[in-house]
Amino acid sequence: MRINKGFTLIELMVVITIFVILISIAFIAGSKFINRIKLNETVDKIISLINDAQKLSILKGVECDPVDNCSYDLYGIWFSSSGYSLVRYSSTTWPPADDTDVVKIENYTSKFLISTNDNISLISGLVLFNKKGMPNYNFDVTGGINLTQPFVVTVSGYSLSKKITIDQTGNVHAE
Repeated sequence: MRINKGFTLIELMVVITIFVILISIAFIAGSKFINRIKLNETVDKIISLINDAQKLSILKGVECDPVDNCSYDLYGIWFSSSGYSLVRYSSTTWPPADDTDVVKIENYTSKFLISTNDNISLISGLVLFNKKGMPNYNFDVTGGINLTQPFVVTVSGYSLSKKITIDQTGNVHAE
């Protein structure tokens, strides 16, 4: 009687099938993990740029009394569906009537969809900061007084989303 050492074809097929299933699960979980990392990186970049705009307005910004003959010089962020920009508003009029006095300093594109709660902004997606670092999305130059709701930016894609909130006092946080 002869003893065969080795594996049968069925045993090999079962092992290969289990291996393929495990690799597929790892690939799906890995791609979701990578997409979550990309989303977090984008949100971190946006928050950093918001903080930069606040600092620029605090350090370099100029606000005017309506009776004085001077010009406003404030910084902010302008969000669109394809990206976001660091902007500078420089004009003798307040509030901005349109985007002609808003100059884009730095542009950033994003693979994620970016949306804002536009019902509170006169110019869609624009938030400027006053000398105190408070948001002026409804263009009250004093900021923080009659701002009834926060400015919310939603970053979404790959079936993931995150919200960035700029509250009435200028605090920025992600959820």
